[in-house]
Amino acid sequence: MSARLLPSSIIAGMLELAARNQISTETLLREAGINPDMIGDEQAYLTEQQIGGMMFNLYTKLEDPAFGLHLGSSVHRSIESIAGDFFSSAENLRQAFQKLVLYQDLLIPFAELELLESSEYVDICMERYPGSFEELMKSENNMGLYVIANEIISSGVWSTAEKFLSKEFGLISAHFRHSKPTYTDEYEVIFKCPVFFEQEKNFLRIERDLFDKKLYSALPAIHKKAEQQVEQQLRKLKKSETILNKVREFVREHISDEHLSLENAAKQLHMTGRTLQRALRMEDTSFIDIRDNIRSELSMHYLQNTEMSIEEISEHVGFSDASGFYTAFKRWHGVSPGSIRKPD
Repeated sequence: MSARLLPSSIIAGMLELAARNQISTETLLREAGINPDMIGDEQAYLTEQQIGGMMFNLYTKLEDPAFGLHLGSSVHRSIESIAGDFFSSAENLRQAFQKLVLYQDLLIPFAELELLESSEYVDICMERYPGSFEELMKSENNMGLYVIANEIISSGVWSTAEKFLSKEFGLISAHFRHSKPTYTDEYEVIFKCPVFFEQEKNFLRIERDLFDKKLYSALPAIHKKAEQQVEQQLRKLKKSETILNKVREFVREHISDEHLSLENAAKQLHMTGRTLQRALRMEDTSFIDIRDNIRSELSMHYLQNTEMSIEEISEHVGFSDASGFYTAFKRWHGVSPGSIRKPD
């Protein structure tokens, strides 16, 4: 599985929502395995698992039925922290949203955006990446997560747009696939337009003339410079993803090798051990963390899907003796390896 990275500033909206509800942001970060010192560091990146863990913790602490809408309304903080000037200086909404689609891996990483046009209006269509929220928030409640995902994406997109729009801009309507919830008044507060449920797709509809109307905040020179900065951030992100994924691939291929080490991985990547260690530290991880995560994943897979003995699994994932494997497995999963095996 490839490790996907995102800028640490992507969680700015979650931090704002937590603070607004008197939840300790430092505690929230540490519970998700995120070093608070990373916040504000433009060179720092987080994994999807860290972001998902923080989202899940915040969701359970708030116990808010409209969690998705309220988090989405704070998402503009995340986008502004990464590319505020980029959007506020756009020529019109068309340019802003076309670029949002282009750079969505950086700005709205869990969504697929598409613009569909007619002679009278433009539909801003939105869908979450299949499986992303289920995996991130560790839940089997697919329908509940589907609603949360729709709400985060749609309210996040529109709340961001509203920050640099004048009063004449507004939506014609908002459409959602999911059923009508009990808190529809929250939708009306955020979207300020008629809202329809049980539709064929998720989209926000706006007049085409408004979509092409020049924004009062348009600054072409600033926009060009800001776009260059966004592109640079995206290149850095892809480079970091490449390094982390290559290390994971190396570890997975050599997991049973007793000589598996940071130094050997660095040689494979044509860099020094110190350089690789520093690169991984910038992603708030380490070679040991990557090795143990893969050991954990593989051992659980073998226990659930093969008839290999625990001793064989122990050796296959790189342990010299079964007792060390037992201790590590219980630390990773909170239970013994034997308890995972289904009874005959």
